[in-house]
Amino acid sequence: MSMGSDLEGCTTDSPHRITSGRTPNPASSLAGSIERTSSSQMLIPEPRTNHGQLSFSNIDGPSDVEDSEDEAARSRAYGLLVLYRIINVCTDVLQSSTMLAALSIPSTAAAIQMAKTRPGISPKPNAGQKEINSYTIRGTNKVVRVGDCVLMRPSDTGKPLYVALVEKIQPDSRNNVKVKVRWYYRPEESMGGRRQFHGAKELFLSDHYDIQSAHTIEGKCIVHSFKSYTKLENVGSEDYYCRFEYKAATGAFSPDRIAVYCKCEMPYNPDDLMVQCEGCRDWYHPACVGMTIEEAKRLDHFVCSECSNDDINRMNNRFSSSPEVDEQVERKRRKR
Repeated sequence: MSMGSDLEGCTTDSPHRITSGRTPNPASSLAGSIERTSSSQMLIPEPRTNHGQLSFSNIDGPSDVEDSEDEAARSRAYGLLVLYRIINVCTDVLQSSTMLAALSIPSTAAAIQMAKTRPGISPKPNAGQKEINSYTIRGTNKVVRVGDCVLMRPSDTGKPLYVALVEKIQPDSRNNVKVKVRWYYRPEESMGGRRQFHGAKELFLSDHYDIQSAHTIEGKCIVHSFKSYTKLENVGSEDYYCRFEYKAATGAFSPDRIAVYCKCEMPYNPDDLMVQCEGCRDWYHPACVGMTIEEAKRLDHFVCSECSNDDINRMNNRFSSSPEVDEQVERKRRKR
């Protein structure tokens, strides 16, 4: 049974279940994903020396005979022999072309593995394809439009759903719906891996594009900006956030610098509780200032140790303080 072009850009983990073919490893490429047939294993028929090739040197011409009827019979036999060998040569050429064409078409499994483009390369859509305004996810009433974020089924059932930004919806030559997507990467899928400041719902918008079957879409989700995500009162299963763009081929991030907080000088993780100092207005992890999370939740006011020491010194020197001393303190706080 032919799987059809609907399998382009996707894989199948069961006879009736289509999965998207993206692999999260940015260092992977098409090279090595398919076991190519070596030149010694190619099923190209070797040319035959006698049968199947036209060689007039192997054909004896008609001999001189006295009987004209015999001479005519020999001429006819000679012509038939030449015609027969020409037909054999044409047949062999056609068979060789068919076998070469078969070798150039990968199997269904190989074609599925090739569906993923290399990171940083945008697949080119076929010319003349008309775009579709929307697509309704199978078995639901959810409508996907260009600009929506979707959850896509991976080929490995042990992995979480892929997250992608839909950039185009269009049918292929057989009217199977395809979507051009831009992948979001999870921190563990990036070259640097997951770090302490990465939130559980954090994603990186990559420069990795693919064209996948719309049937691999499992549902819709929302990828918030970092600022919008931190203002959510309730975070649902469909809520994610993004604060970095990621180049899958090189592992580079944009922006390459971000504000850091606390004594540990780490970027803010919205999943972690932090307390703010009323003096310097900096934020601290409870563990970094010798508190438990329960103790931090019970605080009404918090002043860090450096600001506490500054207050003590200011109280001790309140009669001898000078503008120069105050300026030094302010310069110190600005450096933090």
